[in-house]
Amino acid sequence: MSSSLLLTLLTLCALTTPLVAMPAPTCRFHGYLVKESLKLLRQLGGRDFPGSCLPYNHNISFPDSAFPQASANRLQCHQALKVIYALLEGVELILANSTCPSTWDESTLDTFRNLQDQLLDQGHCFSDRGSSELFSAYFNNMTTVLEQEVGSECGWAVLKKDLVTVLDSALHKYHKCLK
Repeated sequence: MSSSLLLTLLTLCALTTPLVAMPAPTCRFHGYLVKESLKLLRQLGGRDFPGSCLPYNHNISFPDSAFPQASANRLQCHQALKVIYALLEGVELILANSTCPSTWDESTLDTFRNLQDQLLDQGHCFSDRGSSELFSAYFNNMTTVLEQEVGSECGWAVLKKDLVTVLDSALHKYHKCLK
């Protein structure tokens, strides 16, 4: 009886050891994907921000206070990555439900969206209701402008500019947070 109990215990240990020894999956953003996404965004629809869109730029502004002040510790990195995730997630919803400007190259946009999907998959654990609520006013304003016939092109220009600014900031200010 004791030998069968020992055999059972050894079998259980053998089955659970690999599970315990396996590293937990990590949640991160690959810096090279962020960098490539930024490059593609800059190629969409020209590099310059249209002067005629400046009034829209003042009415729709990305909440700068969303990013932590420094990237020195793990908590600040986590907060910065939550901001990136929330922005990418919001942009994904807008892209899925809106018609992009005809001046944007379709192939470049498709490649950007594929990279965006990869980043959202990588950073799924950064999804946070608090971050989503922080950006809800921003995305509501953005959606309103995009739905207007007159302001649509400017709405896309502002969205692109803000996304470029956030990703560029992430690459420079929070590069240690990106793997």
